[in-house]
Amino acid sequence: MVGKTDKQELLNIISTLPNIDQGSIITTSFNNSDNSNLFDERMSFDFYRILGDKDSRIDMMVLLNKQKVILLNFNGNLGLTFQDVSSTFGELTFASSLPTFDGGINVHFINSVYGIEITEYFDSERSSVLPDTEVYDLAFFDTSMYKKFLESTYLRAGPGFTLYPWTGYGKIKDHYWPP
Repeated sequence: MVGKTDKQELLNIISTLPNIDQGSIITTSFNNSDNSNLFDERMSFDFYRILGDKDSRIDMMVLLNKQKVILLNFNGNLGLTFQDVSSTFGELTFASSLPTFDGGINVHFINSVYGIEITEYFDSERSSVLPDTEVYDLAFFDTSMYKKFLESTYLRAGPGFTLYPWTGYGKIKDHYWPP
């Protein structure tokens, strides 16, 4: 559980899961002066949604602060849609957008109450987010650190982003653009 699970508990859990490539677990320590005291360790590993299916690999990243899990990120083909996430964890509360170097847009959808962020890339502001839009980047964060995440670059709706209230599905330009 984000905000409650400590590093040792996490290691105990992931060491027993057959869907995790045990050889892929990497832990990196950081000097707090380099990241505004937000986290001091990062752990990454590969999770396979379907045991034995290399195409179902999901990149996992865990950020720790004082030995506690404060962010858990899933990146890959999660087999989830926006509706799945909303039905399970509640409606989104905010969105923010930022143009990318290739003319596309990264939009970050946040549920600040339950500590959820969906990051989605769209080709342009004319693209739409719909209930059946697939989710490929899903993060759970410690809600007690929400403001610190917003001030950083780790909740990717931080500095340089405008937070818009979530107004529902539809075209990005009608709801969450310009940045």
